[in-house]
Amino acid sequence: MMDLVWDMDYHRSQDTAEMPVFTELQAEMWDLDSEADDTPMPEKFTTYQDIQSEDWDVDDEVQEVPTLHPACLEFLSDPKAQRFLDLYTIGNLLGSGGFGSVYEGVRRKDGQQVAIKHIRKDGSELYITAPGETCKLHLEVALMQMLSKPPHCQYVLQLVDWFEMDNSLLLVLERPIPCMDVYELLLSEGGTLSEVLAKMIMLQVIHLSLWSLFG
Repeated sequence: MMDLVWDMDYHRSQDTAEMPVFTELQAEMWDLDSEADDTPMPEKFTTYQDIQSEDWDVDDEVQEVPTLHPACLEFLSDPKAQRFLDLYTIGNLLGSGGFGSVYEGVRRKDGQQVAIKHIRKDGSELYITAPGETCKLHLEVALMQMLSKPPHCQYVLQLVDWFEMDNSLLLVLERPIPCMDVYELLLSEGGTLSEVLAKMIMLQVIHLSLWSLFG
């Protein structure tokens, strides 16, 4: 399973190298949109940097994650969770659903902000042997490991670490700061996205799809 986010940090160092492809995709999408009314293509497209200064309704400052984890997290009572607790602190719930629950986290050794995804096992889990591995791994772990190998794609959250217990699976993922998912972005924009933002999101999806196919 791929975890996608609207990453507010666009890795500026890669902007120049990717601009020709990005502009080419923009021009192609403009041609499709404007074919019916013969609208001329603008000399300059709106870029990610042009809209970065807008108010995204997210905190600019990184908030310190509390050391004390929520008592309601049953999986932390598992004796095998101690190795995880020695390496990471866990904080507030970021979101939950059929995919599991995701919490704020911090890596103890360097203060790195992470997202901690908890998946409760129900006996229906799939295990596969990923390329280069000698033993079977949980399907999501195997896929995330494959996606996290170089060359990295900036539109996929990197797998930092993972822990498997008797009844739970923990995935430690990179957590861009600040960031929000597409649903939160939609709500922050009043329920609808501008054409510029919608196109930028679709361009990210296209970029990710091409990277997944061709590397």
